[in-house]
Amino acid sequence: NKVDDALNKLKKLEEAKKVSDKEIAKLKSDLKVAKDCLHTYQASLNDLEQYS
Repeated sequence: NKVDDALNKLKKLEEAKKVSDKEIAKLKSDLKVAKDCLHTYQASLNDLEQYS
């Protein structure tokens, strides 16, 4: 039945979207952590330059 097939495809797409939304959220979170680490690293370098 074409209607059922279409509904099943829609369900699968919605599930795939949820998964990719989760993955995107995780990537954004990882990126934020990386940026925070970079800022900390740069601040440490600046401190070292001041003392040398």
